[in-house]
Amino acid sequence: MWTISRLGAEEARAVLPELAEVLRDCVDGGASVSFLPPLAWAEAWRFWERMLSGLAEGQRILLTAQQGGQVVGTVMLELSSAPNSLHRAEVQKLLVHRKARRQGIAEALMRAVEKAALEAGRTLLYLDTCKGCAAETLYRKLGWVEVGIIPRFAKQPRGFCDTVIFYKHPTSYVIRKTPDAKREKNAKRGGRSPTPSTGGEGSVSGRAMPVHPG
Repeated sequence: MWTISRLGAEEARAVLPELAEVLRDCVDGGASVSFLPPLAWAEAWRFWERMLSGLAEGQRILLTAQQGGQVVGTVMLELSSAPNSLHRAEVQKLLVHRKARRQGIAEALMRAVEKAALEAGRTLLYLDTCKGCAAETLYRKLGWVEVGIIPRFAKQPRGFCDTVIFYKHPTSYVIRKTPDAKREKNAKRGGRSPTPSTGGEGSVSGRAMPVHPG
């Protein structure tokens, strides 16, 4: 069971060790997100510490996935502040700890960040990712459009990776009906009380909006 929440600056400060651990684990696992492995825990901490001011000033939006009381995933929006670009934002630091993967968390974070962008009045999103990585497959699945490829854009432990640039106009996702929802609808039609739910794979709390976990 996991949940997705939007964190403000003080809420993020309270979980800095967990944010740093997610970043460190992803970088050491091969993620191309501005750092090279092995990533020192202190350096990961300093990165998130630098992000706090942007959160406090409303320049960034941070969504996290929590499981078992711990942060296991993140995604950020950097809101463009130039007068002619107040309609757009960059998606950054989609990270899921290796122990929490293959549960639909990354997809849920991406769906949630689109809705957060719409709430912030941003109608154009863009991002980049290393060509051939799992994130590229996810972005294509979610309807992101490739702009182009920059060869040898990011350094890796063994050479360089080409980077793919994507954009998307954010979508307000419709929650797919769960078996519980269908059961409740059928019960109402038959004049019966619905059977209580036993819970699902994931949910959204805090200021984030509800999305299907994928």
